[in-house]
Amino acid sequence: MTHECQGEYREVVPERKLVFTWEWASRPEHRSLVTVDLRTIPGGAELVFTHALFDDETTRDDHRHGTAPSTNWKRSSHSLQKGCHMEQHSVVSREKWLNARRALLTKEKALTRARDQLSKEQRALPWVRMEKTYVFDAPTGQVTLGDLFNGRSQLIIKHFMMGPGAVHQCIGCSLAVDHVDGILVHLENHDVSYAVVARAPIEEIEVVRKRMGWKFPWVSSFNSDFNYDFGVSFTPERVAAGTASYNYQPVEPWAVGLQDLSGHSVFYKSEAGEIFHTYSTFARGDEEFVGIYRFLDITPKGRNENGPYHSMPDWVRPHDKYGAGGMVEPNGRYHDPSCACAVHQRGRAITRMSNGAASDEPQRRKASESRG
Repeated sequence: MTHECQGEYREVVPERKLVFTWEWASRPEHRSLVTVDLRTIPGGAELVFTHALFDDETTRDDHRHGTAPSTNWKRSSHSLQKGCHMEQHSVVSREKWLNARRALLTKEKALTRARDQLSKEQRALPWVRMEKTYVFDAPTGQVTLGDLFNGRSQLIIKHFMMGPGAVHQCIGCSLAVDHVDGILVHLENHDVSYAVVARAPIEEIEVVRKRMGWKFPWVSSFNSDFNYDFGVSFTPERVAAGTASYNYQPVEPWAVGLQDLSGHSVFYKSEAGEIFHTYSTFARGDEEFVGIYRFLDITPKGRNENGPYHSMPDWVRPHDKYGAGGMVEPNGRYHDPSCACAVHQRGRAITRMSNGAASDEPQRRKASESRG
């Protein structure tokens, strides 16, 4: 009997490591992750086979005990688990733990004081008066940058990575704004307004906003230069001319294919109605607005971003897509399982399994073709 399975190569390290996803072609929503590690040991080599990210504990346990249909690797698997492998950790007495904790507390206090000082310096940056009028498209009609203050003197804008016609949702932007709805009432009662801006047309934005259930204001800069002026959108012509920048340096060629990236900008509105640009941050500076990382950073496994990208795309999905399959590019763009775009399909390796034996097609593929 012949069964078709498929997957995506995630990481290939010749003679050391192979990471790929695995799923039956007829059931692509049930995707797991396989890691094969080759380790040199006295007298030979050790193969460590890790199968993770199962749908449930029953499926995981069936694979661990070698009882799942088409699974015959019970003897060769040294590490079958749902999550990542936890290294052996130091275990000490309560007294020694307290001594270590007090030493760490000293460093934490120093970091807190350094952060307080950095925050002062961020607020002390000189301002730029906004001479240009920016008009955005909102669900109710056109609004200006001044309108987004909504009667308050301070405005935070999230630059959401979403261009016209985008079918791939940015997981980083989505995770960041997931933090907002719960604190929005607190910001607004502390003289701070918040809005999200993307270059996609407002009709496309509304589809995503409603599907995600977000309540914060989200407007479109499709008919303005706002994204380009604030360095989060790029045209091939500007990149070629060297006039496009991101994170305060010339944008690299890889950004041409994306055309939009993410960030945050802050504005102040005086009593006279003048608007000033006070601060912007991009790239990893955006992590300051991703509060979940503060929770993860103090847990034993930390961010648990162990590959293939060793960053957010390893695990984050739009909050309505967990367990739904799909894939995420290294740049953070999520592809729905039904996506048939070239990027999605390029990294897709289709193999044939006959009587439980895989074909040798993956062995023939070049490592340069292994990432989706």
